Amino acid sequence: MTDIAERFDTTALGSLPTGWLSQFASCDVDVRDTTTAPTIPAVRSTANGLRVQPTLSSGYGRAWYDTDVGADVRVSVSVYINDPNTKLHVFARGINLAGATPTMYVLGGPRDLRSNAPWKLWKVEAGAATQV
Repeated sequence: MTDIAERFDTTALGSLPTGWLSQFASCDVDVRDTTTAPTIPAVRSTANGLRVQPTLSSGYGRAWYDTDVGADVRVSVSVYINDPNTKLHVFARGINLAGATPTMYVLGGPRDLRSNAPWKLWKVEAGAATQV
C-alpha cells in the first residue's frame, strides 16, 4: 500500500500543493493559514490547511492529488467545518474529476454533520450519483 501524506505546511498560501488539482464553481479552493480559525489545537497538525469555501450556496469545490497511487489505497482526512450545513464528501480515486461529469466512489456525510445520521457510499458515474 502506498502512503502519501499532505499536511499543506510547505505549500504557499493561496495555492495548491505540487501535484494537486482542483475543480470548482462559485467556490475558492486553496491553502490558507488555519491559526486564525477557531480549531482544536490537539487535532491540527500544521498551521496551514486546504480551504474549500463556496461563495454561493450552490457553489462546490474538490481538490485531489493527481498521481496514480495504485490499486490499494487508504484515505483519511481531518476537517474543520464552521457551517453545519456544509456537505462533505471524501473520495479516493476517480476519472474526469476536472470535468462536469466525474466518475468516482464517494463517502458522503449527512447535510447536518452534528446529527447522528449515517454516512453513505455513493457511486458517481458520468456525474450521476446512486447510493451503493
